Amino acid sequence: MFTSVAQANAAVIEQIRRARPHWLDVKPASSLISVLNQGKTLLHAGPPMRWQEMTGPMKGACIGACLFEGWAKDEMSALALLEQGKVNFIPCHHVNAVGPMGGITSASMPMLVVENITDGNRAYCNLNEGIGKVMRFGAYGEDVQQRLRWMRDVLMPVLSAALGRLERGLDLTAMMAQGITMGDEFHQRNIASSALLMRTLAPHIARLEHDKQQIAEVMDFLSVTDQFFLNLAMAYCKAAMDAGAQIRAGSIVTAMTRNGDMFGIRVSGLGDRWFTAPVNTPQGLFFTGFSQDQANPDMGDSAITETFGIGGAAMIAAPGVTRFVGAGGMEAAKSVSEEMAEIYLERNMQLQIPGWDFQGACLGLDIRRVVETGITPLINTGIAHKEAGIGQIGAGTVRAPLACFEQALEGSAGGKHGPGAGSAGGKHGRKLRERLMKRIHPLMASRQSADYRQPWQMSGVWRRSINFVAKSGELLTLHRRGSGFSPGGWILRGGDFDALRDVLTDGEKPQSTAAGIQIGEFLLCEPERRCSLRVPRYLASPRLNATYMQRSEETGLFGPLTVAAVQPLCPELRQFCHCFQSALAGAATDWRLWLGKGPGLTPSHDDTLTGMLLAAWYFGAIDERAGRNFFAQSGSLDRATTLVSVSYLRYAAMGHFASPLLHFIHALRRDVRTETAIDGLLALGHTSGADTLLGFWLGQQIVKG
Repeated sequence: MFTSVAQANAAVIEQIRRARPHWLDVKPASSLISVLNQGKTLLHAGPPMRWQEMTGPMKGACIGACLFEGWAKDEMSALALLEQGKVNFIPCHHVNAVGPMGGITSASMPMLVVENITDGNRAYCNLNEGIGKVMRFGAYGEDVQQRLRWMRDVLMPVLSAALGRLERGLDLTAMMAQGITMGDEFHQRNIASSALLMRTLAPHIARLEHDKQQIAEVMDFLSVTDQFFLNLAMAYCKAAMDAGAQIRAGSIVTAMTRNGDMFGIRVSGLGDRWFTAPVNTPQGLFFTGFSQDQANPDMGDSAITETFGIGGAAMIAAPGVTRFVGAGGMEAAKSVSEEMAEIYLERNMQLQIPGWDFQGACLGLDIRRVVETGITPLINTGIAHKEAGIGQIGAGTVRAPLACFEQALEGSAGGKHGPGAGSAGGKHGRKLRERLMKRIHPLMASRQSADYRQPWQMSGVWRRSINFVAKSGELLTLHRRGSGFSPGGWILRGGDFDALRDVLTDGEKPQSTAAGIQIGEFLLCEPERRCSLRVPRYLASPRLNATYMQRSEETGLFGPLTVAAVQPLCPELRQFCHCFQSALAGAATDWRLWLGKGPGLTPSHDDTLTGMLLAAWYFGAIDERAGRNFFAQSGSLDRATTLVSVSYLRYAAMGHFASPLLHFIHALRRDVRTETAIDGLLALGHTSGADTLLGFWLGQQIVKG
């Protein structure tokens, strides 16, 4: 049927785009889902799970459902019923349904009936109870029970009758197209769409021949329940994604869900199979009196909104939400949506976003893009207390675990129309393995760093840096974030650096590929951001005051700074300075006679020469031509000193220096926090910082007198 994954994906996306879900009715769950008539059965959110695996809020919701159905007379008897295994559990997704947070749904509860009138498939969702202490967040007290009974006995029949007055129900696509222009993203913010819904239904509700008190209660409830539309949006997305799932091909995610223990996804080309990984815990803002350590791990079927391409993916439509969930402001909202756009294949022009230049919401979440970029879907979510009975304690965001998508991509390898179509061996197998690797994206790289696409060997692994060396002698240094940055370096996040250090220590070797540097199970990707570590040219360059040299830090060969820098210099330093002055004047100098002396990976004399070169560039005593020729008469420097030191010296000759040295001269130039910058410089290595500062001081004397 399809000749490529791309062709299959296009068909899946078109099927989703064609869907026209309408809200038709509100009915008891048992009349819609036959399995709820088979003994004591509850629906729950997320992939399949047992009672023993449930977290506090989902267990609390189960207790509440047992009380609501009359299966138990109190909390303890309900708990006994559940612990004895007398209640069956089925995921909502298995019966064309979805449920927010715990998703617990029982036979007598009212459910929204949404039908995709294009294809005829239906989706169901329970009704939104409001916020705070509600059953979906695990509360089950008498106030919760009273509200549930009112929703069954009053709200359901009123809404059903009102919808019966509408031909073919309520067109949700049209309402959502309007709502997204009014600031809704349909997961954490639904106030505009809920208001539009109220405006549409109110005249029909008012004309019903029902008890006027009940009609007033329904109108009051709808007018204050800002998130009422969320459950409709969930059923809408479920109906649309199930339409796409009818095409059993491609790499489009058709469901994302979580149950407080596991996060699960389904993929168009892989049918109803779940690919799961442990859930993350949301981060966000908490109600007064609550904190992060009380938060329950992520749960709920509401991630069906992000599956469709709204919710967190449409954050730009609702920048106000970013403050509520603790994610920033307008720029943060735009940044999130632009990042999410990298993992969806197309845009949904039925849902155009004014604040995004009327671009459509994202559409077609592709597991291949997720794995290739390492970007996982960001989900807006409420935060439940981890203990049963307390309810919602905040709101925030959470990332889907990458492992789900990696498993799905691996599971599809060799499938005819799945995302891994083709043989798992040879060229295709190599590409697949690269996709499945854990990707590490550097935070930053120097513009002067070496081309990663060449063979590398290990040079050394330290607590805060890792060195690779190429046959050409070029050095690539991986720096742990917060520990400085060299001209030949890449900066890595702390966790990424530690992971690489561990596998390298265990004996893994770096292997260069077109996609990056492979190290065991990791793929170190090419950096996307680069910066220059070159000394700027200043019109006027203030000198370093002699008082800054009154320091007790030890140099490698010449004692404390306060002694080494004093005039007259010791004979060795006088001769060293004479050679440097001659080199600046263009005299041939063989620096091999001086390099490699003193302790350290970058020996003391080498660091001193680096400091001298820093002064020469800072004061304008050297240019690129002179820099290229500085070591011209020195032959092979690696015979005199370490490979690391050779790399740093060659960079220094061309005006490129490690970040602590640049921070030092920037502070000196502005006369701001100079002491702090010197402290940072002196913290380098064993004596490297002191030797470099001494070299700068000596270079200043040579250049400026």
